[in-house]
Amino acid sequence: MEEIAGGAEGWWKFRLPSNDHDLTEEDDALREAERDGDGRQADKIQIMRRAKILRARDADRNRAKRDAEIKRLRRRAKLDRAK
Repeated sequence: MEEIAGGAEGWWKFRLPSNDHDLTEEDDALREAERDGDGRQADKIQIMRRAKILRARDADRNRAKRDAEIKRLRRRAKLDRAK
């Protein structure tokens, strides 16, 4: 990674390698808005990114609960078959 200065506020940014496939359109838009100094647009995009992270976290929690329930049911079925 190459460190570069950007934005009117003097924030430090990192230039990611071009082969980074994890970049999304939102990330590109955020970088562009920050480069252009459009603070409101950058704030909106950061809020959208945060909401996306929270939704993913909730999905992970729900998946963990579902997996635990399936494991419990399988264990119960196995015990019932053993009786």
